[in-house]
Amino acid sequence: MFGLAGLGAWHLRDRAASLITLAIAFLALPVTLALVSLIHPVLLPRYLLWSAAPFFVLAGIGIEAFGPRLRTSLAAAVSILLMVNLLPYYHAETKPRWDEAATILAQRIAPGDMLLVSDGAAPAMLAYETAGTAADHPPWPATRHLRKAQAALAAGHRVFAVYGPAGQGKPPGKRAFFARVASIGGTAAPIEAGDEITIEQIDPGSRGLVACSNADADPATCD
Repeated sequence: MFGLAGLGAWHLRDRAASLITLAIAFLALPVTLALVSLIHPVLLPRYLLWSAAPFFVLAGIGIEAFGPRLRTSLAAAVSILLMVNLLPYYHAETKPRWDEAATILAQRIAPGDMLLVSDGAAPAMLAYETAGTAADHPPWPATRHLRKAQAALAAGHRVFAVYGPAGQGKPPGKRAFFARVASIGGTAAPIEAGDEITIEQIDPGSRGLVACSNADADPATCD
């Protein structure tokens, strides 16, 4: 795609006004977000840089440089490429049931309890799903580090190990994650939230399984 866009820009080299207009439209949003990120964290510039419409306009102009038959094949190939490129995004954004995970945790978590997450973006997803459900609901403390989870257990609080993807990144293997979790204490039978999220509860001082495996159970009845 970058090569086709470069070819398109080359073919516009004698049309300075068109090239400058596309360049400004192409760069305006990523540059703006890059500047904003100096003041406030912004995670999107690298995605917006590649998804900006002017970039693909230039790629389309680059395709026009080829003959009719090759042009048709390239256009079809690019369309398929873009669809394949988007699949991980829609999979990551729609399949993991963070809404279910947020509901399960809201029923069980108490002040001082901590989340041990496999994906650093999980707290943001859970905060989004719980926004508006309770006006005074504080963010749940979360960490990816075992030492912080151990400190919470030592202070008499529970830890909820939450495995699942919360973005387009790839989390560690599920077995490896829960092997690390098991090293700091006994866990409850897993609670599934959809197909991709698993939650396990660790009680302070626990040495074996704790009975709280039913996602629909009354949290007051969990041992």
